[in-house]
Amino acid sequence: MSKLKILIYGDIDINIIDGSSIWVTSIINTLSENENIDIDYLLKTPIKSDNVIKSINKEINLNIINPFENTKFRGVRMQVDEAADFVEKLDYKNNYDCIIARGNLLCEQLCKIENIRKKIMSYIITEYNSKNVENVKTEDKIRLKFIFDNSRYMFIQTEESKNLVKKILQISTDEKFIILPPMIPNLSENLPEFINKKNRLIYSGKFSENWYTYNILKSCENLINSDSSISLTVVGNKFNSDINNKKEEILSILQNNSNINWLKGVSRQDSNKAMESCDIGIAWRSILMDNNYSVELSTKVLEYARAGIPIILRKTSMYENLLGKDYPLFVEDGEIDFLDKIKLALYNEDIYLKAATMAYNSVKKYTFSEVYKSIHLKIWSFKKDKTNLVFAGHDFKFINKIIEYFKLSDKFEVKIDEWKSHNKHDEAYSKECLGWADIIFCEWGLGNAVWYSKNKKNYQKLIVRIHSQERRAKFYKEFNIEKIDKVICITPYMFEEVYRLINIPRYKIEMIFNYVDCDEFNKDKLKGSEYNLGMIGICPKSKRLDLSIDIFEKLWEKDNRYKLYIKGKHPKEYYWIYNNESEKLYYNNVFERIENSEWKDNVVFDEFGRNVDEWFTKIGYILSPSDFEGSHVSVAEGIASGCVPIIFNWNGSETIYEDKFICSCVDEAVNLIKTYRFMIGSEELKQYCKVKFDIYKIIDNIEMMMLI
Repeated sequence: MSKLKILIYGDIDINIIDGSSIWVTSIINTLSENENIDIDYLLKTPIKSDNVIKSINKEINLNIINPFENTKFRGVRMQVDEAADFVEKLDYKNNYDCIIARGNLLCEQLCKIENIRKKIMSYIITEYNSKNVENVKTEDKIRLKFIFDNSRYMFIQTEESKNLVKKILQISTDEKFIILPPMIPNLSENLPEFINKKNRLIYSGKFSENWYTYNILKSCENLINSDSSISLTVVGNKFNSDINNKKEEILSILQNNSNINWLKGVSRQDSNKAMESCDIGIAWRSILMDNNYSVELSTKVLEYARAGIPIILRKTSMYENLLGKDYPLFVEDGEIDFLDKIKLALYNEDIYLKAATMAYNSVKKYTFSEVYKSIHLKIWSFKKDKTNLVFAGHDFKFINKIIEYFKLSDKFEVKIDEWKSHNKHDEAYSKECLGWADIIFCEWGLGNAVWYSKNKKNYQKLIVRIHSQERRAKFYKEFNIEKIDKVICITPYMFEEVYRLINIPRYKIEMIFNYVDCDEFNKDKLKGSEYNLGMIGICPKSKRLDLSIDIFEKLWEKDNRYKLYIKGKHPKEYYWIYNNESEKLYYNNVFERIENSEWKDNVVFDEFGRNVDEWFTKIGYILSPSDFEGSHVSVAEGIASGCVPIIFNWNGSETIYEDKFICSCVDEAVNLIKTYRFMIGSEELKQYCKVKFDIYKIIDNIEMMMLI
């Protein structure tokens, strides 16, 4: 795979520990998940402190460009116009594939440069919310619209931020936006203990009126005075001007209480270590701050959660979405409620465990590796026009037409890794496919899913589609669940079975039905089809050919115009069936019964083949008497052709098909045939299938899953 060359510049002082400087190092850490990305980072100011930049110094694919070594600027930092000019010169020299820029004035200047405009990914800052959007200055609207129109993509922190910008600009499209949330280091392989060890509280962040720094320190000081076992660690030394009137008192609290450990300004690594050594994180802020910045998500909250400690924070809709509405440590009132929530976490083990685990489980999607996967395809779109997609599996009969769609798409390049069986393959070719792929789609969750889940790289997306035989084959026990991004289940019943059997997080599971090409099957029924029963596939014996014959026989006894058409391979064509005594005996008995009957000429075996759509023109009823099925695609195909489905109540059938067509015995099946004869060939049946199973709907769902 060829290298992707990216230049990153933010209108940010890397010497100051704040959200913007942490953002710079985080995007570098995130992009460094892929060794095929080469990153140039251009400094705005000379490096005077390594507290921030040390978190990226070890990235082997990073080159830090210091413009102050050989160039004189107007001051000790690059101004916006100087930075834009320097970026243009660097691009002329290095021909970057992509330029990531942060800062509204900076992005505006870069978007004016025609030669690099098409390479810009802009990260803009908004100081507005849905309550004051009418107050946005005209000049800000004009600038924001210019950046949006002239950037290739626009990074935005949250869905709320995106919706706000769309409202400001009065646009409806999502096409240019990329959600880039706060990014945190990857989770440790060792799970936190989720227990309160030493009653240690921690506050990490700036000192500001709206950050409630003074309120937090005073409240915690009172708490410590009432219980000397409690201590407070404070990380940070940036005083905002809005709190200067309390600076002396804050310094006095920090310096004169033996139970308060003030670490001042430290690196992100040291800050995270401090969190891991403490027991409760504090992120309580002013309600004014919530109102003004409710579209932004706090990185500190995510870092507390990553450390496996509960968090004391104000209740907002954003944090309810993150942590859950029933998170027990939300502060809803003032200082008394704040202290009560701290005490609850300190002294109630059950609450502590619940809050800590809820917090920890909420943040995985914000790690460097997970965020990289979410932006990977858009980043690489600068280098190539198409996404590399591998389909891997031993049997593609349920997905052939979807594969053909992706082969013809202008968005994808497709390779097929066809396995010889459930767990046999050409490993050298699979490795070749793996090295090439952006997305791997495993059709069936068998040996293919085991191999790819153990070998895929973090930046690749792995999707596994599970049918029903996986429950019996049990390859799922060998999956590396962490490496699987999505599991597609073909029925609601299988969704729950997969969750139960594989113990995979529910957010990774999607339910997407098997497809039917409804237009292909939409053909007029032939005369006499109202007397014709159909069955596709009679192997193995669990398909219950005997029950289909029972149904047919009861109908034939009343009216000898009834026929049973059977399409599919003969059992003798499957070597394993006639090597199995139970299977062999079953089919010998069934065929002997047919041969010795009066109605044998009305049981017709049609050849196995692809002309299923033509075959259905003579069929009035499609039978599904199986002991178990995944979704039984031939039933959906029959419905698309206007057949009345007759379905025995195998597990999950009621989650796919209408109850009125489901029965529990032969007599009920016969009654259904008599009751719904009038529906054969009806638009009602065909429309039902089109709405639920149509191929274009299913393709849209799968493609969306791939690209998001």
